[in-house]
Amino acid sequence: MIVWLNGPFGGGRSTLAAELCRALPGAVVAAPEAIGDLLRSTLANHDPRPRDYQDLPPWRHMTSVFVTGLARYAGGPSSFP
Repeated sequence: MIVWLNGPFGGGRSTLAAELCRALPGAVVAAPEAIGDLLRSTLANHDPRPRDYQDLPPWRHMTSVFVTGLARYAGGPSSFP
């Protein structure tokens, strides 16, 4: 199972994700922002580059592969309350 938390910066997604992980043993948090940081540094000298890494096609593809692969590997929570 993948639960995708979406919302504005500073909206509490990380806090909610941490609470969900505490409530659901075996759950993991995937932070697609790390993929954005990787792309931002890799493409630092590349023009043109969008202001928001989420607009980069490689970010969308890499995030999809990362999240689905992580879900397969981690298996998710062992039980639900």
